[in-house]
Amino acid sequence: MVNQNPPLSPQVTIVEASAGSGKTYCLAGRYIRLLMGGSLAEIPLKSVLAITFSNKAALEMKERILEFLKMLALDKFPSRKDKVDFLSFIGIEEEFACQKARLIMDEIVRGYNYFQVQTIDSFVNAILSGCAFKFHLSSAFRIKHNYADNLSYSLDKFIDQANSDLKIQEMFSDFLEQYIYLENKKGWLPKPDILSLLGSLFVLSNVYGMGFTRYPKEAKDLLGKKERIVKLMGELRKQMPEGINMRTWGSFMDSSTFSVLGVEKFFLPFAKDEFKMKKGFPADDNALRLWKEIKDEIAGFYTWRAYSLFNCYIDIFSGVLEYMEDLSRKEDVLFLLELNSRARKLFAEGGMNIPELYYRLSAQFRHFLIDEFQDTSLLQWENLFPMASEALSVGGSLFYVGDKKQAIYRFRGGEVSLIDELKNNLEQFNVSEEPLSKNYRSQKEIVEFNNEIFSQENLLDFFNRRKELAKDSLDLPEKEIKEITGVFAGAHQEYKKENTAGFVKFEAIEAEDREAIKSVIKDRVLDIVGNLKERFAYSDIAILARSNAEVELFSLWLIEKGIPVESEKTLDIRENPYIKELVSFLKFLNSPIDNLSFASFILGDIFARACRIDQQLTRDFLFGLNFKKKARTNYLYVELRQNYPEFWSALIEEFFKNVGLVPLYELVVSILARFKVLENFPEHQGFFMKFLELIKAQEEDNQNLSFFLEFFESNPADDFYVNACACEAVKVLTIHKSKGLEFGVVVIPFLEINIKPGSGQNKSGAFTVYPVRDITPKVSDGCLWQPISNGVYPAQDKLALSYLVNDESLDFSPELKARYIDEYKKAFIDELNAVYVAFTRAKYELYAFVQKTASRGNNLAALLIPEESFERGKRVSYKSNNSQKSLVKRKISLPRHQDWISFLKDEFEDESLIKRRGELIKGDILHFMLSGIGNLSGQDAERIILHSLAQAKAKFPLVNDWAGFEKSLRRIVEEESLKPFFFLGCAQVFQEKELVDRYGRTKRIDRLIVRDDEFWVIDYKSSKIEAPEYQKQVLEYTRLLKDLYPELNSKGFIIYLDTLKVDGFDGEGNKL
Repeated sequence: MVNQNPPLSPQVTIVEASAGSGKTYCLAGRYIRLLMGGSLAEIPLKSVLAITFSNKAALEMKERILEFLKMLALDKFPSRKDKVDFLSFIGIEEEFACQKARLIMDEIVRGYNYFQVQTIDSFVNAILSGCAFKFHLSSAFRIKHNYADNLSYSLDKFIDQANSDLKIQEMFSDFLEQYIYLENKKGWLPKPDILSLLGSLFVLSNVYGMGFTRYPKEAKDLLGKKERIVKLMGELRKQMPEGINMRTWGSFMDSSTFSVLGVEKFFLPFAKDEFKMKKGFPADDNALRLWKEIKDEIAGFYTWRAYSLFNCYIDIFSGVLEYMEDLSRKEDVLFLLELNSRARKLFAEGGMNIPELYYRLSAQFRHFLIDEFQDTSLLQWENLFPMASEALSVGGSLFYVGDKKQAIYRFRGGEVSLIDELKNNLEQFNVSEEPLSKNYRSQKEIVEFNNEIFSQENLLDFFNRRKELAKDSLDLPEKEIKEITGVFAGAHQEYKKENTAGFVKFEAIEAEDREAIKSVIKDRVLDIVGNLKERFAYSDIAILARSNAEVELFSLWLIEKGIPVESEKTLDIRENPYIKELVSFLKFLNSPIDNLSFASFILGDIFARACRIDQQLTRDFLFGLNFKKKARTNYLYVELRQNYPEFWSALIEEFFKNVGLVPLYELVVSILARFKVLENFPEHQGFFMKFLELIKAQEEDNQNLSFFLEFFESNPADDFYVNACACEAVKVLTIHKSKGLEFGVVVIPFLEINIKPGSGQNKSGAFTVYPVRDITPKVSDGCLWQPISNGVYPAQDKLALSYLVNDESLDFSPELKARYIDEYKKAFIDELNAVYVAFTRAKYELYAFVQKTASRGNNLAALLIPEESFERGKRVSYKSNNSQKSLVKRKISLPRHQDWISFLKDEFEDESLIKRRGELIKGDILHFMLSGIGNLSGQDAERIILHSLAQAKAKFPLVNDWAGFEKSLRRIVEEESLKPFFFLGCAQVFQEKELVDRYGRTKRIDRLIVRDDEFWVIDYKSSKIEAPEYQKQVLEYTRLLKDLYPELNSKGFIIYLDTLKVDGFDGEGNKL
């Protein structure tokens, strides 16, 4: 374990933590040790920052810290040994630790926002929130995940600008020439290809925090280069000496002429190390000179092509980016991908210094803890380095944990070389290295299996087997092989002495084609899961995949067999059958002529349960319809409305009439309530809540139904996953998402090592990106930039792009070959690291299958494990596995949703009120005057009437006919039949009394009279046009008041101001 004794000051600690070695324990212990330092009253919560790789890791670390503090404060360790070990680990005396743990817990409760354990993105977001004005954003700017829509919109705007901008027209003209003649594209629609590459450029520019530099030579000039090669080839063919080797030169000599298009097929003779002649025939000096010149021209052509083909894309990207940034400012958003690159600008361009940063964060950090450092990008470290450097300079500390063997996020900019580079860059401080090599997770057989597979001896044998057996494999130099195997130099682990069991099974499946192999592996996997159920809970089993497509495939295997599954496939709300039914209903409401969506909804379970009918009845109805071919309107909803009016009016009509008038969130809530979706399908409540949450989150960007449906169908899957707690189901997930997790049993159906070099991929092939420093261009065909080594890049550096193609170009250009080999090496390390991560997730049992087909050659994963079939250890039962079965399940009541449509109707005037606007204004004035008339018994009625009239004149200054209003008021008050409502003796009177119902809706009663034995609710109405609705309203008021006056009888009255007639009824609605 890491030494936690009081450190030297300042101190840099590097922890190399292999899989399952307790790095979270180590980080949590270090965090607590820092809080425990100093006197009893001193708790430096604000000065410690812990950075994790994911939100899940941050939550786990927080939980572990709080768990340890609780055990210290309450002396509730599982055993005496656990307590002694932990106190020894943090280097604190028991009595002091107990007292201070209580104080630390209190401090965390009081200032939880200073409990700084978070992801780098969350921390950078906090920085940017305090400095948003520097980016012309408000402090309340939003973070968006999906940039694709904005990028596509910005590209459209840029293309539109070409109509009036000759420079942009020329840019696209050059692009089309390159697209057709150099990239050899056949399609008529280049926009998807442009958009795809622009997306890659946007990602790369933000991963590295740099812009792109153009290659000084233009791709359009490559045609001239090819013309020169064609000319030289023609000259060489005329001067070809006697005795040439026709096996090499046959195709070249057979061609009557050479053309710019397709000249590459004649390049092979020039890739040789020498001019190929028959034995005993010397090469002619002139032919040899031409051969060498052509060879150099071809090398220059390939180098030129590899770099210059990106120039037009970089130009387009620069223009599109301006539109995109302008749009982001208008929308007041930043994309999650941009956070670190924007933060870099704050420091690099002098816009922010450390004192100002700490002022805006309301904290000053002296101690930094960084988890998963091997996946930290150079850009992320650049943003943290100024703070870490400042902390170290005043006696602080930096504590980072990483494992080169688990570096699998290079595609996000993760730079594993940082682990070693920091040792040199910070050597002026006290640097110490602490390895964690003991595996606390896995059983003996799994640990020893991994020790053997990732040993230096086996890895070297693996490369030898690869060289002998693998088809079309790149011949890696010894230097690169040594670098790859060196990553696993510290892979050997010890196992916990109690963990003496474990089981590993590896099997290579060979067949003629991939589909046959899939079928065999499917059967094996289902058999394994079925057998495991006897000894493990489903939740202990994980099936690991390399891609989301495989996650979907494995999930379907299990679902078909009736095995419960928890995966991105099953947790994607778009895959939930009831969400699909709701979306079909929304599609119908958005477009009533969409018969397919309407049919999909009424054939589903939601409609059937709400109608309480057999679904066969709906099927019979649909298939029994006989639409007329010439009919202008053959719409299903019309047929349903005519044949089943009761279902239409009860369930659908109100939504049909109000779609577009009611906000989407309230509309869907009302649908859920009307169809009793939550009551009928309670086990799917999480999916319905996620659907509502998604609608709410999209209210600003996708306000109407049409926009939301487009978003729902086109956005990335990450937006639609339900965050599920642990449940009794087999987990299916990718290897990348399994990182940091552990499972009782791991099954890997498709173990594969597939090397894909490069930083990105488009239809022209792979490409790579690397930082360069611009220098004065040289007149040559080689690289015109000066590449820079890994490290912190100055702000003026740019990114260069190059195609990576494993073809004949590597035989001509040593520069391209060196770059390809470097990228291939990095990709090889990525693949081996992914295998290591997969193999080290298992606690008790590990199963893996390798596919081998005659058509695809050897799968490299099969060469990593020498035996065709491998098995070690025994299958046994483990007591801890059934712990979940004893958990008590508590039923949580379902949320109750009201019908928002009827509620929102109260907020708007209906059509009849708008038509009678003049009468309503007159009624409003009379209402206001009557609100000033209280109990007239024993009062000066004349004075009160005149006072009420004066108040109305002040309230409605534009009204002129006050004589008429005064006459109406006197008529009401003096009417003999109405005197019981104004001359009340000792009764209490309340005018314009407000009440709030259980839904939070405010109701206002015109006049309330309360006597000793009863209360009266009086409502003034201008006319008797909608008497039934008025009565319903007054009855609602009396029921609300019953809660306030439960012992009193109630009566309701409606006074019609135009006729002075009165309708009265008791509390049950019976007429008086």
